[in-house]
Formats: sequence, C-alpha cells, structure tokens
Amino acid sequence: MKKVSLPVSKSLYIRKLIFDFLKYHRLDDIEAGSPEDVRIVHDSLFRIQKAETEQNQDGKVVRIDVRDCGAAYRFLMAVLAVTPGQWLLTGTPRLLQRPIDELVHVLRSIGAEIQWCSRRDAINRVSVNENGGCWQIHGKPLHADELTIDCTRSGQFASALWLISEKIGLKKLHVLPENPSSAAYIAMTKSIVESKADLDAKRMGDWSAAVYWYARLLLEGQRCGVQSSQSSSDTVSCDAPASYKLLHLDLQSLQSDANIAQWFSQWGIVSRQEEDGVVIEFKEFFDCQKNTITSGNENDFQNEESKLDKTESQVDVIELDMSQNLDLVPVLACMACLWPKKMIFNGVSNLKYKESNRLQIIQEQLSSFAIIEIKSYNGIPDNQLVINPIYCEDKPCRVYTNSDAIPHRDAMNCVSTNDDRSNISPRIFSFNAHNDHRFVMGFSLFALRGKVHIKDFDCVRKSYPDFKAEGVVAGADMVG
Repeated sequence: MKKVSLPVSKSLYIRKLIFDFLKYHRLDDIEAGSPEDVRIVHDSLFRIQKAETEQNQDGKVVRIDVRDCGAAYRFLMAVLAVTPGQWLLTGTPRLLQRPIDELVHVLRSIGAEIQWCSRRDAINRVSVNENGGCWQIHGKPLHADELTIDCTRSGQFASALWLISEKIGLKKLHVLPENPSSAAYIAMTKSIVESKADLDAKRMGDWSAAVYWYARLLLEGQRCGVQSSQSSSDTVSCDAPASYKLLHLDLQSLQSDANIAQWFSQWGIVSRQEEDGVVIEFKEFFDCQKNTITSGNENDFQNEESKLDKTESQVDVIELDMSQNLDLVPVLACMACLWPKKMIFNGVSNLKYKESNRLQIIQEQLSSFAIIEIKSYNGIPDNQLVINPIYCEDKPCRVYTNSDAIPHRDAMNCVSTNDDRSNISPRIFSFNAHNDHRFVMGFSLFALRGKVHIKDFDCVRKSYPDFKAEGVVAGADMVG
C-alpha cells in the first residue's frame, strides 16, 4: 500500500484563517508546506493586522496583492470593506477579470466605499503594479440585518458575506438562485462561522487533490485488467499498487468533493476510513470492453474473442451533476479520455470563471484524445460537457471518432496526439496547464501511458505543493 500525504484543504483552511482573524483577532502560523493560496491569504491577513496595529495614522494606503487566489479576492474584499483604513486590493490580470461585481454591489448598498481604478486612473494616485487595475477601499464599520446576494456566477460572494456576518450584524442572507453552483461551499462557510465545524488539522486533507489518486487507481486497475485479458504471449507484468492510503483525509469532511468516494465506489474502488486517513482499494478488475466489474481474480476475464461484437450503443454513459464539484472536472475530464466510458458533466457553466477558462482549455488540450462537446443544459449555455469514450476492441485497438475507426498498436495506447490520428500513438504527451493547478493534476494522469511534459507545472503549488514529488514516488513518469 502506497501512502500519500495530501495537502490541507485550502477551502477549509482559508475560511478558518479569516474567521479566526475576525472573531478572535488571531492569526496562527501556517505550515511551511501549505498550499500557495493559503500562504497568500495568511500573508494578506498579516499585512492587514500590521496596518491595524499601526492604526494607519498617516492615512497610508496599504496594498494587498492576492495574485491569482479567487477566494482571497472575494473574501478579503468583504474583510477590507469593514476594516478601518485605506486599502488597495489587486491581483493578476486573470484574477481581476473574474466575477466580483455582485459582491461589490451588495457591499456598496450598505455603505461600503469601494472604487475601481484602471491602471491609467490609479498610476498617479496609488502605487500599483502592472496588473491592470485595482480596487480602492475605504474600510469602515458597516451594518446590515438582512441581505440578498446573487450567486449565479460564484458562491464565494455569499461566503464572503457570511465571514463578515458578525462584524456587520447580519442575521439573514438570501442567496439567489435558490440552489446556486457551489451551494455546498456556502454551507461549509456557514458551518465554520456558526462554529459547527470540527476542523482538526489531521482530518483536513483536500478531497479536490484526492480525486487525482482515485482516478489514477481506477486507470491503473483498468490497465491491469486489459493486460490480463490478453493472450499469454502479450501479457505484461502489472505492478501497479492495489491500494493507496490518502493521509489526513476524512470521509465525513465538510468538503462537497468528498462525493468522489461514492462515485468511485460504483466503478470498483472502495474507500475505508482509518485513523490517519482514507484507504482506497481497487479490489475488482474493471473490464473496459464489457463494461462490467469482474470480482476477485484478474484471470477471470473473458478472452478477446468474446469482445468482438462491441458496439457504441452498448457503451455505458456516466452522467454526473458537477455544479457542487467544479474543481473536480479537469481531473475527471482527463480520466474520461483514458477510460473507455462516455462521461457527461452537467452544471459546468461557471468553469469559465475559474483560474482559466476551463471549458475552453479542456476543448483545446483534450480534443486529440476524445470528442469534446459543450452544450446548453437546463436553459444555460455551456452548461454541459460531454466527453466521448475511447473504445478498445479486437486487435488492433481502435479509437472511434466521427470518422472511420483508426487502428492503433495495442490496448495500452488508445490515444493519439497526431493531428491526423493515423500513426501509432506516441509515448510523449505535451500539455499547457495555462497556469491552472487543476489541469496539472489532470494532465499528469497521462503519465500512465508515457512521458508527460506540462507547461506551467509549478502552478500546482497553488493547492498541492508536494504533488510532483508524490507523483514521481508513485511511479508517474512525468516531466515538469
């Protein structure tokens, strides 16, 4: 069993840091290996604390640069609005393009002084960098018993208001629409604010990072199953681990991404809670040709001749509501390209507001491996992502596209990075993560098929600082 040390959940930790800072005027030290987003929030709170201590007697503007951290952008916007002083909030150009107007509108409605300044406007008034603009905030006491916030584009707007609820005397918060995307994260924030959450650092492992290991184990199990189903002359040894222990993970976590334990249980992976984490085991071998799970012995697979009549209509379709689990989509989309199942992800329209336009990146980076469709769903444009499966049937293996089936070498290489898809699948894969940490984890799954080169690999530190080391230790032959 391979032990994997998962990072702390930045979603939980960031909320806890801000809540403790506002309620208890406390800012605890963080571990050296904390996710980059946690460090950004901690450093920002330290600057705010220092400025408060100095009482800003000279009216000095204090600059808070949250770089590419969306949680810091929304949460600290609210914090600064109720913290006396002159503040400047800025970040990367991509961050400043992400939604925040709805939150600003509500804060202004209760008297907050928040003004947007473009780089040109601000350059002679305040000290800014080349990011392209900033928010000037005159922090002061605010009050509101009841508020309504539109969370269509981000549930973090509501979370930001819950975090300052005690500061402003907020009793009721009405969230629109009734069940917005990321509603589970709003509930998480409310639980922390109401002190209903037991936030033990030893059980705050990140489920958004754990999904990589679940997907990896699934693909490793499929790989062994495919190998064992070949004739004895083609069989190669499979030394993939049968289980991982994901340290610090809690099956009862407040994180909605803990849903993956249930999802993957339907696909042959069992999750078991232990004192120091969660053990995941692939006890059954998944037959990608027959779409069945064969229990027990890998040698129980049907021989190749029994699979020759496989047709597209027989392929299972897996449909998931991702509206509460958007951060899982990049990894699951990559998994879908390597796992012969058609996958449909609903409720994904807000992916375009993340660290990158994730729908666009999925289409650009994965279209060589699957047929990607982005459709309307529930009347919302770009709200459904469809990834068509890769089929492995007969010999040689075939990749089915809108055109004719194209032969490939074997069942282990049912992917191609060639534009015409006409040659043997290469063993080197190149991807551009577009500075999005979730794609680094997703693209790394291709290391199960060959070497992987990922541009912007280091951005994975945003949520999983030790990911590269963990991947190499676990046998992923990837190159950062």
